Amino acid sequence: MAKIEFKNITKKFGTFEAVKNFNLEVSDEEFVCLVGPSGCGKTTTLRMLAGLETITSGTISIDGEIINDISPKDRNIAMVFQSYALYPHYTIYENLAFGIRNREKIKWANLMISMALLLFYGGIVSLYYGFCQLLGQIVPEYINLIFVAGILGWIFMLYSFPETRQDIKMMNLRFWAMKMKIPIFQEYLSREEKIRQKVKETSELLGIETQLWKKPKQLSGGQRQRVALGRAIIRNPKAFLMDEPLSNLDAKLRVQMRAELERLTKKLRVTTLYVTHDQIEAMTLGNRIVVLNEGIANQVGTPEEVYRQPVNKFVAGFIGSPPMNFVEGRIEKNSEQLQFVSEAFSYNIPDYYKVGLSNFINKEVTLGIRPEHILLNTPEAKLDATIGVLEPIGSDTFVYIDFPIKRKSRNSIFDNLEIIVKQEGITKLKIDEPVKVQFMDDQIHFFDKETDLRILPSGGLCQTHYEAELEKQGNEINP
Repeated sequence: MAKIEFKNITKKFGTFEAVKNFNLEVSDEEFVCLVGPSGCGKTTTLRMLAGLETITSGTISIDGEIINDISPKDRNIAMVFQSYALYPHYTIYENLAFGIRNREKIKWANLMISMALLLFYGGIVSLYYGFCQLLGQIVPEYINLIFVAGILGWIFMLYSFPETRQDIKMMNLRFWAMKMKIPIFQEYLSREEKIRQKVKETSELLGIETQLWKKPKQLSGGQRQRVALGRAIIRNPKAFLMDEPLSNLDAKLRVQMRAELERLTKKLRVTTLYVTHDQIEAMTLGNRIVVLNEGIANQVGTPEEVYRQPVNKFVAGFIGSPPMNFVEGRIEKNSEQLQFVSEAFSYNIPDYYKVGLSNFINKEVTLGIRPEHILLNTPEAKLDATIGVLEPIGSDTFVYIDFPIKRKSRNSIFDNLEIIVKQEGITKLKIDEPVKVQFMDDQIHFFDKETDLRILPSGGLCQTHYEAELEKQGNEINP
């Protein structure tokens, strides 16, 4: 398969930088998801790898070979687009076979096979005409009608049954290749038999073997997406590039196709780069996730690392559903106890975070806590709040709790601070019911107000992937 490396990749459209100093190494057989909001540069990055966009600066290499100046067709990578990109006038068989036929063209072969088929059909028409002449001796008044009806019926059959048309083509090929032993037909037959075998294997792998002789318009969205995947798989490429391939599907089908895609990529063991704006897709599919924003790679890591140890406020808020709750406040020292003080409540800093926050006393910070890490009405719960909104979704309930604003700042326009809590199952809580709130101390995050970087419990700030790469390059230049 392939090892892919992006080194100092920058892409500009005029003065606008769509991708800024992007660095990434993708290991052989690894599944990497590029995730971020619209306009963050993830699709542009994928298109530069595919050769569909020029690179302003930097290099991309596959297996150590720089491919900046290599034509897209010679890079041996396959791309699956959001819009399926199927040929509507071709059958599914022809759509799957198109890529191989286009890459393995045989000079004069199409002209030769067209002439062979013309001879065959001409022979059929001549035989049928002779038959009609004999029939004309019995019913001469209907002979013209019978001849025309027969020709129209033959044309209708060929149009309506593409599998029959393909069988006739293969029969002709075998005659000219095996009986007449014409080299160009032998080469063409060999290619077509290889294509037929590959199409068979690929369609069985994707579960579309019964749909091969239909047109794309006759298939469902999920089946069309499988065909698009099949066109990539059949080429046996070094790498798959997938640009939001599931975004056009409905919610139920998207979940089904996501599971199928995960099984498929594990079976094929091909290096894959997958672009999505859906963080659930990224978390479930990727071995690693690259979180991009405004053309910058904020964080690269496993799904668990990105979820549990976000480097900054953007990553923390983007990964996770519902998103992380953020509360603005400041760190204050009350005797020997560090406290986070917000407009709505005060919270005692856990012991493990005291070292990290000791340099932020009397400074503005942001507290972050995920909805699933907040408990209600436990014996240890001390913060007072009220139930504002309940959103039962079956397996879980999203509970919106309101903290009354006690220290209203000049910029505050709300009377309550709203936080989302995720509870399993259907809750028995009622709207306007008072509750006690507990934050799970080991799941609390604090972010520097100025840089939005996460404050490390051991002291200091996290570093984005972009900043780490710039620092690494600086060290290489000035060791």
